[in-house]
Amino acid sequence: MEDNCVIVGPKSVGIYLKVIRSKFSQTKELVLKTRGKLISTACFIACVLEEEGIRIKDTKIINSKYKDKEGKEKLVPEVEIKLMK
Repeated sequence: MEDNCVIVGPKSVGIYLKVIRSKFSQTKELVLKTRGKLISTACFIACVLEEEGIRIKDTKIINSKYKDKEGKEKLVPEVEIKLMK
């Protein structure tokens, strides 16, 4: 995993905000990554940070394939949100 990357999972929003603020003390650009049902959480985090003066530089929406437990291929949306201090 890249050092300037935060993968959004099922933890609370406050934890991610704390981690991101901490990482911005070391870097000027950061990427939020997530997929599936957690995309709305990543978007919310980006909006909160934007209100604090951090810019949303770029967003990418990607469909990625993965195999489920039964071996069937499924498409899952992924989002990358590039943030800039």
